[in-house]
Amino acid sequence: MEISQYLVAAGLAGVAGNQADATVRRVFRSVVDRWRERGGEDSAALTIEEAADTARAAVSVAWDRPVEEFTVISAERSLDGSWHMCVLPPPELSAGGRPLARVHIPPGDPENASIEVVWRSDG
Repeated sequence: MEISQYLVAAGLAGVAGNQADATVRRVFRSVVDRWRERGGEDSAALTIEEAADTARAAVSVAWDRPVEEFTVISAERSLDGSWHMCVLPPPELSAGGRPLARVHIPPGDPENASIEVVWRSDG
């Protein structure tokens, strides 16, 4: 089993502004805007839709592929409001076994979040 890790530590705005394409920037900005429109407090959790969009965009940045190519297959919210999501890449990226991304998204302002992406492959 191979495990690799990627940390999107600059916060959504920093990553989207520096490393991602226009679609990823749009997705990240949409998540931040929706969270703020709900009156998000510093410790408020993202909705499942916001977390799924964040997970797909973070994986997209990690693999430098379009957001639309990734699929969230499971989501679990912890008591502290953080999300743990499993994301599948497109089949053509699965040479030697299809990797699975496990994404941890903390609660609070998504613009300042540190999002952890851990890849697992049995290939």
